Amino acid sequence: MKMRNVYMVAGTVAITALLAAGCGKGAASEVVLPSVLDIRQSQEDDTVTVQSRETVTAVPDVAEVSISVYTEDPDAAKCQQKNEESLNKTLEFLKSKGLEENSIQTSGYSMNPRYSWTEAEGQVLRGYEMTTQVTVSGIPMEKVGDILGGSVAAGANSIDYVKYMCSDYDAVYQEALKKAVTTAKTKAEAMGEAGGFQVLEVTDIQEYGENQTARYANTKAAAVAEAGAGAADYADMSVEAGELEIEARLTVSFKIVPR
Repeated sequence: MKMRNVYMVAGTVAITALLAAGCGKGAASEVVLPSVLDIRQSQEDDTVTVQSRETVTAVPDVAEVSISVYTEDPDAAKCQQKNEESLNKTLEFLKSKGLEENSIQTSGYSMNPRYSWTEAEGQVLRGYEMTTQVTVSGIPMEKVGDILGGSVAAGANSIDYVKYMCSDYDAVYQEALKKAVTTAKTKAEAMGEAGGFQVLEVTDIQEYGENQTARYANTKAAAVAEAGAGAADYADMSVEAGELEIEARLTVSFKIVPR
């Protein structure tokens, strides 16, 4: 808490000095003060500043997954061909599930030589390895296990991550913001009871640390078809989304006056 008082003195003080010619030794001097000295006091508005943090839980309804196809072969061209075959099967499966085209993105490619080292031969080229990463967004929660299991059966051999998101993130975050402001006022009033001041209106709010990773911007989630290619050839993977914690952090300043 920071409290400041600013005082200003206003007035005119006339000083008349009568000096003898040449300011010689023993010259007479006279200081004349005004009969009225005007003093005015101005007090700057005082404030108290508190920090507040509130969390609201939400059930995710949309997911984003990243899967990869990894292949290796002594020959670079064959390694790429094997990777492309498995990738195409994976993409065909995803499209068969009714996912929108813009929700499927080939998000990464890499091909690297593979070496081994021995004392007799030193560093020797043994072959090549290739990885292609595919990111799929907008998956309804009830279909995430189906998408993961089917992708692995089709040719993907790595699940990089599963990210859970909320299509109503904005509404949930606004609820957290409101709770954070209310908490801030409660803290300030508690300080006021102990510090002998009364809390009035908000003078400043600063927002920190909004976590957008749980926010799904496209409110129209993909419609996933019930039937698809190879639907009976694989089992759904078990997926439990649980709850997401959406947090709001604020610094709030309030005007205060003495009690």
